[in-house]
Amino acid sequence: MGITGSHSGDAPVLPGLLRQILAHEQIGGVTCDSRKCCDANADRSARTVISSCKNAKPWKTVTAGVVAGNEHGGH
Repeated sequence: MGITGSHSGDAPVLPGLLRQILAHEQIGGVTCDSRKCCDANADRSARTVISSCKNAKPWKTVTAGVVAGNEHGGH
């Protein structure tokens, strides 16, 4: 596991953290707000939990993670 400080975001470390969870272990949900995190969640079949901003817009790029994020109202 790891903790990020206020000087860095979670997106760069999330894929590595998810890889630490054994492949047969189910991941309930992961909060994220970036394409990289959404894609990492989708790669592990984890449910993406997103708190959308009031001015959120859907992402145009199509990946499994982006589709999940857009279903929650965009970013």
